[in-house]
Amino acid sequence: MTDVIGLDIGGANTKAALITYHDGEISNIKTKSIYFPVWKQRHELLSLLKQLKTEFCTDRIDAVGIVMTAELSDAYRTKREGVLEILEITETAFEGNQVYTIDIFGKMHDIKDAKRSPLDFAAANWCATAKLVAEAFSTGLFIDTGSTTTDIIPFQDGTVLTFGKNDLDRLISGELIYTGALRTNVAAVVTHVPVKNRLVRICPEYFAISADVHLVLGHINSGDYSCETPDGRGKTKEYALERLARTICADIELLETEELENIAQYVYLKQVAEISNGINRVTANEMNNIDQRLECILTGIGKDFLAKPAAQKVGIKQFHDLDEIWTGDLALCAPSAAIAILTARLN
Repeated sequence: MTDVIGLDIGGANTKAALITYHDGEISNIKTKSIYFPVWKQRHELLSLLKQLKTEFCTDRIDAVGIVMTAELSDAYRTKREGVLEILEITETAFEGNQVYTIDIFGKMHDIKDAKRSPLDFAAANWCATAKLVAEAFSTGLFIDTGSTTTDIIPFQDGTVLTFGKNDLDRLISGELIYTGALRTNVAAVVTHVPVKNRLVRICPEYFAISADVHLVLGHINSGDYSCETPDGRGKTKEYALERLARTICADIELLETEELENIAQYVYLKQVAEISNGINRVTANEMNNIDQRLECILTGIGKDFLAKPAAQKVGIKQFHDLDEIWTGDLALCAPSAAIAILTARLN
């Protein structure tokens, strides 16, 4: 019986999963996601990890698995600096425990290996989840739409087929799309929105984010709105409408609620189209286009209202939720759960 904690240290959220692993079965599951903007709180990361250790590991822990994307945060001047610092902090927080991670090629290493070639471990969190999905489903398309980004990962015969490995190459290949369910600036999704039967150019300011769009449309609730609001005000539909109005230099005294809801719907459909175009591009490059029998595995906060309609738009009809292969709440913290499982297999 092995007790492992998996950590996914992101730029905006840190997620943890504690599992007990015995004879290939998972039990004693505990997960947690904490909004932790590294660009603001970099120097508090050690305290956060120590807090998680105390909270999760009241008895004992056999090993720690870690993946990260926080190295991209502008808290660090280079990714190398970020990876090395995050590895060092994790090793300090879990002193006495063996720490493992996964590289961008899907291979597991201990922390000493990672320190020797840090760039191979930058933003490798998708590798952990994709590896387990490919094992479970053999051939298909894995789409993870989170708060900030969407990963589109093809796999065949149990092997991940991605052209890109690091963030830059994945952006080039279309396998990484910087659009998500919560933190995406509306001005990064559209340049114009429909108002009074005209297309009006929006202000490229940080006035509203995708969380406001999806809150207005009922895709998420206030509790799902886990990041900060652009104006520091509340996470209600009323405040979200105010933020959307501001994107076109207006307010709720100048526009009707229905007009603002139409703007939200327009932005939403543009997000779906962007992900849909990405699916078309990835499958054309790596899977010889869409096969009507292609199975699509979904996860992330935006799986039902962004990823699924985008996949349906290109003709995909068969869908699975990551919950189908993982019990409990593991799918809610997919990369941290995946690295915990992969680490448990080493022990």
